[in-house]
Amino acid sequence: MSKIPLRSTVLVVLLISSLSGTLGVFAQPASSSSSSTAGAVASTTNGNSRAENRALARLVKRTLRKSSALTTANITVRAKAGIVTLLGTVPTDEEVSQAANLAETVPGVTSVNDRLTVNALQGRADGR
Repeated sequence: MSKIPLRSTVLVVLLISSLSGTLGVFAQPASSSSSSTAGAVASTTNGNSRAENRALARLVKRTLRKSSALTTANITVRAKAGIVTLLGTVPTDEEVSQAANLAETVPGVTSVNDRLTVNALQGRADGR
C-alpha cells in the first residue's frame, strides 16, 4: 500500500467538502429560485427599484415647485412603482387639488395618493 502525503489528503478533503457545500446551495426546488429571480427582475423593470422610486419622487417634487401658485415647503413626496403619495400641509383646499393634479401629469406616475391636509395658518411667508 502506498502512502498518500498528508498535504494531498487535506487538499482532497477540502475540495470535496467545498463541492458538497456548493451543491447543497443549488439543491433547492426550482420553483423557489426561479420565483425569487423573477421577482428581482420584475422589481427592476417595473419601477420598483429604490433608485427609480427616488428619481420619480424628485421629478414630482420638482414639478410641484415649478408652480407659482403652490406652496411646497411642507410637502413630502414618496413614490413606489409609479404610485406617488403626497404628504404634508398646504394653506388652501385649492393647493391640495392642484398638487394632486400636477403630480398626475408627471411621466411614470400611475396614480396619486393624496394625503395633504390644509393648514390655514401656514401662509406663504416661507416661500415655495
